Amino acid sequence: MAFAGILRRLRVARVDLALVHWPGAAKTPPDSPAHAVARKETWRVLEEELAAGRCRAIGVSNYTAAHLDELATYARVMPAVNQVEMHPRRGRVKHRSPRHPSHSSHYKSMFIVSSDIL
Repeated sequence: MAFAGILRRLRVARVDLALVHWPGAAKTPPDSPAHAVARKETWRVLEEELAAGRCRAIGVSNYTAAHLDELATYARVMPAVNQVEMHPRRGRVKHRSPRHPSHSSHYKSMFIVSSDIL
């Protein structure tokens, strides 16, 4: 399993938090139903890893309120955190669902505007 390989490479028996990095499948058209299937399958694996004690908490990253509402239809455990990217060039996106609250954590991409700065 992929999760076991990650733990082996990190040389740990468990992690504090395991996140789904993105709510979509790679190289898949944006409107494809394959995204919802991938989200559901991925969440099931994380719930299994949580139950097995290989992670202390599970969460998502970059999920919108609609993604969280969808997740609530099949999740046994709701995400402990939704980590979302926030910076001035990104418009506001609703990342919280009033029906399914979770902790929101924000990160900022590091980018260089001009090489003259360095």
